[in-house]
Amino acid sequence: MPELDNPAILCSVLDGLHLAVCVLDRDGKITLWNQEAAHATGYMQHEVIGRCYQDVILCHPEDQALNEHPTVCPFTRLVHEGKPALLKTQLRHKRGYSVPVLIHISPIRNQHGFVVATVASFDVQGSRAQGQHQGRNLPPLAALDSGTGVANHSFTSFHLRESLTAFTDYHVPFGILRVKPVGLERFRAAYGREASEAILLVVAQALGDNFRPSDFVGRWATDEFLVILKNCAKAGVESVYERIHAGIASAEIRWWGELLSVPLSFGYASVELGDTVDMLLHRAECPELTTTATAAAGSPQHRR
Repeated sequence: MPELDNPAILCSVLDGLHLAVCVLDRDGKITLWNQEAAHATGYMQHEVIGRCYQDVILCHPEDQALNEHPTVCPFTRLVHEGKPALLKTQLRHKRGYSVPVLIHISPIRNQHGFVVATVASFDVQGSRAQGQHQGRNLPPLAALDSGTGVANHSFTSFHLRESLTAFTDYHVPFGILRVKPVGLERFRAAYGREASEAILLVVAQALGDNFRPSDFVGRWATDEFLVILKNCAKAGVESVYERIHAGIASAEIRWWGELLSVPLSFGYASVELGDTVDMLLHRAECPELTTTATAAAGSPQHRR
């Protein structure tokens, strides 16, 4: 069908794969970088397209020093050989930790047999969560939100009901924190879907880094996250809110050289006797920031 000739269709297909894929031109510059590659490495498409892969990720075998010069790494050697290859190596995540992967390297040849590009695919599902939020009990792969790497809505809802049951039956206290980037629809309209997804990924990473490993972080809606503060009484929930309120008032990304920022709105609540899930969520609902507050640096507001 003619519509399949549209390059955008190919990009959509690759973004739908649960496999990281990148394409390098003959000079080693990245020309394609799908969403799974972004999730695996922490580098978004706008940060890598047009750059040499050596500037972005450093591949090294398990017994090789991390500071070895990238020009002698096995990945570079195999790319230059122009032959299909399989490499057990590691990728250096943007945040500094190493991600062990198995990379399939395949040359792309033109009709004359000359190598015009190289495609590299790496399956990191077995190690994708490694180092993402050290010490945190992450959900199974099937329950991960593909856009942010935290628990998806269904698994988050399950944990919320489970926490409420534990409180009802055994009086185990907990609280919730709802976090929402304000004006995300306007941001998406102005800068595009990929920029808004990058903002959500930054929010998810910030939440994962700012809570205890025992707490639960999940995606509640398209533009909202839910944190379950386990075994946390009312005073503790309020204390956590104050700390987060002061620590992550906004989410920022650098997008094609421009620093973009979105304010965050917070709501929190502690569980009470007789609560239902809906009642608890209603008390913790995030208020919308006014236009004035948003323009004034995005100071978060809350409702108990």
